[in-house]
Amino acid sequence: MTKSLLRKSAVFTASLVAMTAVAGTGATASAKPDGEVGVLARACTTFYMGSGEVYFCKTWNWDGNDYDGSWGPEGPSDLPGGTYLQRREDGRKIDPSAWSGRYYDRDEVLFRVCNDLLGGCTSWW
Repeated sequence: MTKSLLRKSAVFTASLVAMTAVAGTGATASAKPDGEVGVLARACTTFYMGSGEVYFCKTWNWDGNDYDGSWGPEGPSDLPGGTYLQRREDGRKIDPSAWSGRYYDRDEVLFRVCNDLLGGCTSWW
Protein backbone atom coordinates (compact mmCIF):
# COMPACT_ATOMS: atom_id res chain seq x y z
CA MET A 1 0.00 0.00 0.00
CA THR A 2 2.76 2.45 0.92
CA LYS A 3 4.71 1.73 -2.29
CA SER A 4 1.56 2.25 -4.33
CA LEU A 5 0.87 5.64 -2.70
CA LEU A 6 4.48 6.75 -3.13
CA ARG A 7 4.42 5.72 -6.79
CA LYS A 8 1.14 7.64 -7.33
CA SER A 9 2.63 10.71 -5.64
CA ALA A 10 5.76 10.58 -7.78
CA VAL A 11 3.78 10.12 -11.00
CA PHE A 12 1.35 12.93 -10.09
CA THR A 13 4.16 15.34 -9.17
CA ALA A 14 6.13 14.45 -12.31
CA SER A 15 3.02 15.03 -14.42
CA LEU A 16 2.49 18.47 -12.89
CA VAL A 17 6.10 19.47 -13.46
CA ALA A 18 6.02 18.22 -17.06
CA MET A 19 2.71 19.98 -17.72
CA THR A 20 3.94 23.31 -16.41
CA ALA A 21 7.27 23.02 -18.21
CA VAL A 22 5.41 22.62 -21.50
CA ALA A 23 3.55 25.85 -20.72
CA GLY A 24 6.91 27.66 -20.96
CA THR A 25 7.15 28.83 -17.37
CA GLY A 26 9.68 27.98 -14.69
CA ALA A 27 7.25 26.03 -12.55
CA THR A 28 7.50 23.90 -9.46
CA ALA A 29 4.89 21.56 -8.06
CA SER A 30 4.33 19.48 -4.96
CA ALA A 31 1.52 17.12 -4.18
CA LYS A 32 0.50 14.23 -2.02
CA PRO A 33 -1.12 11.14 -3.60
CA ASP A 34 -3.87 12.01 -6.07
CA GLY A 35 -7.42 10.92 -5.40
CA GLU A 36 -7.38 11.12 -1.62
CA VAL A 37 -10.04 13.36 -0.13
CA GLY A 38 -8.60 16.32 1.77
CA VAL A 39 -5.11 16.17 0.25
CA LEU A 40 -3.69 19.58 -0.65
CA ALA A 41 -1.50 20.10 -3.73
CA ARG A 42 0.45 23.22 -4.72
CA ALA A 43 2.12 24.45 -7.91
CA CYS A 44 4.03 27.66 -8.62
CA THR A 45 5.37 29.42 -11.69
CA THR A 46 6.96 32.70 -12.68
CA PHE A 47 4.95 34.85 -15.06
CA TYR A 48 7.05 37.19 -17.22
CA MET A 49 5.66 40.30 -18.91
CA GLY A 50 7.80 43.00 -20.49
CA SER A 51 10.85 43.41 -18.28
CA GLY A 52 9.04 42.30 -15.10
CA GLU A 53 8.00 39.12 -13.40
CA VAL A 54 5.87 37.73 -10.59
CA TYR A 55 6.14 34.41 -8.75
CA PHE A 56 2.62 32.97 -8.63
CA CYS A 57 1.19 29.90 -6.87
CA LYS A 58 -2.05 27.96 -6.83
CA THR A 59 -3.31 25.23 -4.54
CA TRP A 60 -6.04 22.68 -4.95
CA ASN A 61 -7.72 20.15 -2.74
CA TRP A 62 -9.83 17.21 -3.94
CA ASP A 63 -13.00 17.17 -1.81
CA GLY A 64 -14.44 13.97 -3.26
CA ASN A 65 -16.12 15.27 -6.41
CA ASP A 66 -14.20 18.42 -7.51
CA TYR A 67 -11.50 20.84 -6.38
CA ASP A 68 -11.33 23.76 -3.97
CA GLY A 69 -8.23 25.95 -3.77
CA SER A 70 -6.54 29.31 -3.77
CA TRP A 71 -4.17 31.40 -5.86
CA GLY A 72 -1.91 34.40 -5.50
CA PRO A 73 1.55 35.91 -5.89
CA GLU A 74 4.31 35.04 -3.46
CA GLY A 75 6.76 37.82 -2.90
CA PRO A 76 7.16 41.12 -4.71
CA SER A 77 6.12 41.83 -8.30
CA ASP A 78 7.83 44.16 -10.71
CA LEU A 79 5.38 43.67 -13.56
CA PRO A 80 4.90 46.78 -15.71
CA GLY A 81 1.92 49.08 -15.20
CA GLY A 82 -1.27 47.97 -16.89
CA THR A 83 -0.58 44.27 -16.30
CA TYR A 84 -3.55 42.22 -15.13
CA LEU A 85 -4.44 38.62 -14.34
CA GLN A 86 -6.97 36.52 -16.23
CA ARG A 87 -8.48 33.38 -14.70
CA ARG A 88 -10.36 30.57 -16.43
CA GLU A 89 -12.57 28.30 -14.33
CA ASP A 90 -14.04 25.26 -16.08
CA GLY A 91 -13.77 27.06 -19.44
CA ARG A 92 -15.31 30.37 -18.28
CA LYS A 93 -12.93 33.35 -18.43
CA ILE A 94 -12.88 35.89 -15.61
CA ASP A 95 -11.28 39.06 -16.95
CA PRO A 96 -9.74 40.72 -15.09
CA SER A 97 -9.24 38.47 -12.10
CA ALA A 98 -8.24 39.47 -8.59
CA TRP A 99 -4.53 38.76 -8.01
CA SER A 100 -5.38 36.44 -5.13
CA GLY A 101 -8.41 34.56 -3.94
CA ARG A 102 -10.13 31.22 -3.48
CA TYR A 103 -12.24 28.98 -5.68
CA TYR A 104 -14.69 26.20 -4.89
CA ASP A 105 -16.27 23.31 -6.76
CA ARG A 106 -14.15 23.50 -9.93
CA ASP A 107 -12.60 20.87 -12.19
CA GLU A 108 -10.02 23.17 -13.83
CA VAL A 109 -8.61 26.60 -12.94
CA LEU A 110 -6.01 28.26 -15.19
CA PHE A 111 -4.26 31.64 -15.09
CA ARG A 112 -2.37 33.99 -17.38
CA VAL A 113 -0.96 37.52 -17.20
CA CYS A 114 -1.88 40.14 -19.82
CA ASN A 115 -0.91 43.69 -20.69
CA ASP A 116 -2.82 45.54 -23.41
CA LEU A 117 -0.11 48.21 -23.68
CA LEU A 118 2.47 45.54 -24.48
CA GLY A 119 -0.01 43.75 -26.72
CA GLY A 120 -0.40 40.28 -25.37
CA CYS A 121 -0.78 37.61 -22.73
CA THR A 122 1.31 34.74 -21.43
CA SER A 123 0.22 31.16 -22.08
CA TRP A 124 -2.50 29.70 -19.85
CA TRP A 125 -1.10 27.95 -16.80
